[in-house]
Amino acid sequence: MGFINQDVNIQAAKLYTDAFILYNIQNMGTIGLIAIDSIN
Repeated sequence: MGFINQDVNIQAAKLYTDAFILYNIQNMGTIGLIAIDSIN
């Protein structure tokens, strides 16, 4: 069972800004590249 439309308030304020999310994605990528590099 998943979410239905009544479970989600699309009018609610965002918890995080788009810039914050993009910054975290960038950091995850950097950490992943460092982890791969350290294996070799």
